[in-house]
Amino acid sequence: MTAMRGTARAGALAGALLAAASMALTGTAHASTGAGWIGYGYANTHNGVLCVQEAIDNSPAPYHVGTDGLFGPETHAGIKAFQSWWNQHYSPHLSVDGVVGPQTGDQILGWVGAGCSLYVPTTD
Repeated sequence: MTAMRGTARAGALAGALLAAASMALTGTAHASTGAGWIGYGYANTHNGVLCVQEAIDNSPAPYHVGTDGLFGPETHAGIKAFQSWWNQHYSPHLSVDGVVGPQTGDQILGWVGAGCSLYVPTTD
């Protein structure tokens, strides 16, 4: 019985690794359009907030935040600073509201690795 459990676990692990490898090979560079918005009043995820914080710190926007994965006043101000900076340098213009919705998410992903693509909302 124990040998069967071990074999079943090994098979499940192999299947999970195969699925992960398959996803990595087909790799999508776009976030899920179902990723939750990030900001006050939203169900912020740790990974989503962390991605936004890293993007703000990696971008040339003149504002830096702590990267702790927690949404608060510093992250809110950092998002607004990023949105304002983006509007001064690029188009389309973003709402300067401190919320990462799909339009801001499209621009945020340019400043972080592909690992964030599942946690930041985008239009694609």
